[in-house]
Amino acid sequence: MKNNEFSAATEVQLSEENLRSSAQRFQDIASASADWLWEVDANACYTFSSDNVQDLLGYTPAEILGKTPFDFMPSGEAERAGAEFYATAARREPFRKIDSTLRHKDGSLRHVQTNGVPFLSADGRRLLGYRGM
Repeated sequence: MKNNEFSAATEVQLSEENLRSSAQRFQDIASASADWLWEVDANACYTFSSDNVQDLLGYTPAEILGKTPFDFMPSGEAERAGAEFYATAARREPFRKIDSTLRHKDGSLRHVQTNGVPFLSADGRRLLGYRGM
């Protein structure tokens, strides 16, 4: 193996290890956090949920994947919060301390405050979704 081939192979291994380490770091933080961490796609559908959703809303992460936050809101609240979210998403801006009401699996209402940051395509032109807590 030539020196530059060895170097390229080493770089790939280091990149893979860094990726694994980063993923593990995120999982550790999500597990240790008292907050519900989530990710939604550009259509506001959940693509990730930490286990803490069960403490807050009574649902397992698997039960909310593919649904939107608005699916868990009472009528009226869903329209208001949806309009606010989509207006913010159109500007690709982060949001902080958005107050809303979500319905627990048992039917009770929960007041939540949400923060989120957008994530974009590699070229920065397309909104891929939001991550937050």
